[in-house]
Amino acid sequence: MDTPDEVSAGLVERALEALRAALGSTYVVEPYHTQHGDSADSDNSLITLKDSRSGTYVTVLLEAKQSLTPAFVRTNLAPRFKLMRQLPNSVSPLVVAPWLSAATRVAIAEAGANYLDLTGNTELDIAYPRILIRTSGQRRSPAPASPGQRSLNGPRAGRLVRLLADTRPPYGASALAAHTQLSPPYVSRLLDVLIDQGLIERVRRQVTEVDWAAMLTARAQETKLLVAHPATGFLAPQGIPHLMATLAGRSGLPQLAVTGSYAAAAVAPVAMEGQLLVFTAGDADVPATARALGLIATDRGGDVLLLRANDVGVFSRSRLIHGVPHVALSQLVVDCLSGPGRLPTEGAAILEYMRTTEDEWRLPNLAAAAAA
Repeated sequence: MDTPDEVSAGLVERALEALRAALGSTYVVEPYHTQHGDSADSDNSLITLKDSRSGTYVTVLLEAKQSLTPAFVRTNLAPRFKLMRQLPNSVSPLVVAPWLSAATRVAIAEAGANYLDLTGNTELDIAYPRILIRTSGQRRSPAPASPGQRSLNGPRAGRLVRLLADTRPPYGASALAAHTQLSPPYVSRLLDVLIDQGLIERVRRQVTEVDWAAMLTARAQETKLLVAHPATGFLAPQGIPHLMATLAGRSGLPQLAVTGSYAAAAVAPVAMEGQLLVFTAGDADVPATARALGLIATDRGGDVLLLRANDVGVFSRSRLIHGVPHVALSQLVVDCLSGPGRLPTEGAAILEYMRTTEDEWRLPNLAAAAAA
């Protein structure tokens, strides 16, 4: 088994290779050497980026971590980076890791540092010599979760995340558990995960702040719409408008709710609607539902997808749009951000819409959520 030092050294070497590839042949990336010719750091954490054309260079401190949370960045790295900037001849910090979540990358940028992960998420902004590199890598961690590791994936996590997003704090773990019908220990552990990721703040066992936009984005990064909710394709022989009219009638139909592009277009249109995505209850008879809607089964393509909801929480706070049930905005943004094709672009537009209309859709407290 590799020792921690060997793992760290391997990470540094791979980060250096990625850095050389990003900078191209005009830059030389090498360990920093003192005026006596000695390497300043045996694990190559202090390096220079030298422009071979002009001879100018910058000294960079690599901060290599196997894993990183926003809370660790803000609590441990940010104060150190601030101190570094106050020193004469300060170096530029560069955080490297196998993978960095979106929330962690934001925390690093707020701390005044650059970052690079091995999946291609990079931000390197240096004034002199002028270097500006921004690339996007994987949105989800390529490493499988270890047994027992808590994440924002799964129907139970989705139910709690939705409630936190939809309802303004303060509230405690017991009240959240009672409202979501989840066990208090599970809620407490998941709140700890959200604290570690810098997505909520808690004072005296009460959640006092929720970064709902970052939390919904993080939730979407840990799930995939069509994996979490198995889909079956159908054709609407009389067209989508006729099907929408049938959904508006809802006579004799099971629990249904529209999500995806058609739901997105109702609040933040950015493109023409694609497939119509409709949630059905997890225990619903999908073929019978399709027959009731006048749909025809198809082995390929299809203009309608019926998604089997993995939890009843998917239907929480559903909205009626022209008589047709649509999922709540918090569910819609997660569905779109975690969906295929152009859905993530539509999800980003919904997120921006939610930021500008927060007073309209976000409930003032848990009592209002219970009443809803």
